[in-house]
Amino acid sequence: MWENFSKFLIKNDDERESLDFEEIFKSFIYKKKLAFIVFILSFTSINILYYFHKKLNPIYQGSFEILIQDPISTANGLGRFTEGIEMAALGGLNNDNNFPTIVTYLKSESILSKVANENSYDPSALASKITITQGGEKREAIGVLNISLKIDDPKKGEKILNDLSKVFIESSLSYRNNKLENGISFINNERPDFEKKILLATSKLNNYKDKYEVISNTVLDELRVINVIRKDDLIKDKIQTLLLNNEKIKNSQEFSSKEKIKENNLKISKYKQQLNEIKNEFKNPSQLIKNIEDLVKEIELNTIALRRIVALSESYRLELAQNSIPWTIISNPKMSYNPTAKSLSTKLIYSGFPSILITLFTVFVNLSLKNVFKYPEEIEKYYSLRNFGIIGNDIEKAKFDNSIQELCLTLKAFKNQKEFTTLFITSSVQQEGKTKINVAVAKNLSDMGEKVLLIDTNSIQPKVHKEFNLSQSPGLLDINLSKDLKIESLIKKSKYNNQLDVITAGICKEKLKLNLYTQKMKEFINDMKKNYSYIIYDGESINDSPSSVIDSELADKTILLISTRYVNKKNVKLCLKKLLKFGVNIEGMLINELI
Repeated sequence: MWENFSKFLIKNDDERESLDFEEIFKSFIYKKKLAFIVFILSFTSINILYYFHKKLNPIYQGSFEILIQDPISTANGLGRFTEGIEMAALGGLNNDNNFPTIVTYLKSESILSKVANENSYDPSALASKITITQGGEKREAIGVLNISLKIDDPKKGEKILNDLSKVFIESSLSYRNNKLENGISFINNERPDFEKKILLATSKLNNYKDKYEVISNTVLDELRVINVIRKDDLIKDKIQTLLLNNEKIKNSQEFSSKEKIKENNLKISKYKQQLNEIKNEFKNPSQLIKNIEDLVKEIELNTIALRRIVALSESYRLELAQNSIPWTIISNPKMSYNPTAKSLSTKLIYSGFPSILITLFTVFVNLSLKNVFKYPEEIEKYYSLRNFGIIGNDIEKAKFDNSIQELCLTLKAFKNQKEFTTLFITSSVQQEGKTKINVAVAKNLSDMGEKVLLIDTNSIQPKVHKEFNLSQSPGLLDINLSKDLKIESLIKKSKYNNQLDVITAGICKEKLKLNLYTQKMKEFINDMKKNYSYIIYDGESINDSPSSVIDSELADKTILLISTRYVNKKNVKLCLKKLLKFGVNIEGMLINELI
């Protein structure tokens, strides 16, 4: 039965262990002193390590700057055609998108291999030591490159810087010249193709003109063929003329007559072929006109393209010269022989960030190992017990007194709901402040006019008599020394007021502890309920003494005191299990904020 009750009492583990960032934040605030000390120690240690590392492994830095863009030109770069040929990053740094390209190019193995080999470096290792940024005081000059080198040998670094400046300039010139040659070669390779197309189309058009008279007109700047007239009669006349010439040549018997007759016969064959072509082509006059128009358009378009290519060749040379200046060293290579030092902001980042991580880790481990409740809200989330209040820490007296008054008002209201007289405010372990709270509650209730009896049942470390400046004996344990001693005679006036009485613990002897709670004691308590509104037990902690459970059995209501920042969660859980095992009526909890 008590197991079912414990499930109601202790919240589900999944609910307790769910990630709550607010709780995490509060946990670190709770450990702010530890966090501050750890942060200062780690921050100081990291800076000390950095100082010695710098002394033992110094790093030297050098740099130079290259102008890669015309600072006077207002041009936006090459035309659309040349953009496809010339890489903008090397022809001129015209926009921010080109910067990663040029950095990758300059740090590539093909560029750095020569310098790396001459200085006994792997190209990738050398590239890792080079940093390329935009130039200028604020690193905002997009037309200037700042090349810096970090190395452990300043003399070697000076040589590498000089080598790099030469290689970068030579690479830019070589790349620019190659692109210029490739661009001109591309243009020149296109020209013969257009010339060939023009010659072929012109030849076909002239062939048509030999056979037809073409009548054309220009409509909306476009040549239109209106009609064609056959030249049959003209061609036949040419054939007849050539035949007559051949007869004359035969009669003249000239030495070259055979060659001339052969030449005329070829022309006659050509003309006869033209007559056959006219006969076939004129079967579809509209197609004939379209063929002639297409040839005219083809000649015009290819002629325009050829003219543009010729003009583009000169334009490309001019644009490339204007927009792609040769790279120039504007700040000579300089190597510092003093070790580099990080800026203040960089130091703060490099030492501050690890220090924060170390601090967070340390606080987390500390909290995990100590496993305590950091703040009252955590206890309320952890347990489903009624909370009778939160007691302020006793260092701030006003806060402590106010919280005790609120607790007493809560107890009075609770008494009206559930009638009780005997009350046991206990804790899982010692030093949680239960005696101080019990005494304060007894005093406040008596100040409110309630008749209160405070009984000290703590045989291990009795303290109630000290709070009221009373003698410890006679007390409860003294009953075992004298059989005639009545419990009623042990009641002492508290000297605080007439409403508050006290029974002290008596002489603490180990052998007498188990004989303390008898039927006689139970009868006494029942009698005292008639005389007192509240009877409060101040006993031992549950986990420290098995007999403390008896106090709970004698009490009408038991309230468990749980302290923040002190008691281990496992101790509270063990205490609850003990009380539930013996069927103790745990009415709720009281939270004590300790420092």
